[in-house]
This record gives sequence, C-alpha cells and structure tokens, in this order.
Amino acid sequence: MDEKIQITGLTRVAEPKPNKAGDTILAYFDCVVGPIELRGCALARRRKGWLTLWEPKLNDLRDKRGVLIADPEVKGLVVDAACGAFEALGGEL
Repeated sequence: MDEKIQITGLTRVAEPKPNKAGDTILAYFDCVVGPIELRGCALARRRKGWLTLWEPKLNDLRDKRGVLIADPEVKGLVVDAACGAFEALGGEL
C-alpha cells in the first residue's frame, strides 16, 4: 500500500470498559487514508485480545457502519497508525 495513513485526531477513553460482547473501545480517532478522510473511528480491543478498527457509525442507524475497509492490509495499517498515536498520548496496549 503506497497511500500514507495519517491520524488527524485521537481521544483516549478515560476508563475503558468492555461492552456486552466483551469488546473494549480504547480510543476514538479521525484519519486520512489516501484521498479518503474517516471521522469517528474506534480503536477497539476484541474480547480475544487483538486490536481492531471499527469504522465510523452512521448516526441514523444503530450499530451500522458507514464505511467498511475491505482490504485487510489497509485496515491493519490504520490500526497500526492508531496504536502509535494512542501510545504517543500515554495509552498502554
């Protein structure tokens, strides 16, 4: 992937707690992936321990994502960039 991924803003969740499924949101962030800007992504730890990106939700539909990143490599690169920003702000993974 040649496109640069830039985290443009990140807010750590002060006291992250697991949801009913056992997943925990660690931070919310905005990013730019090539020519696409995503606002309202979440860096989450899945109940089995791995980190993932949850794309922005649609405001009018509960639990529906407005954008899905189909390429696992791109999604992994966004997760890596978000983890770097999270740690730079004092978060521990």
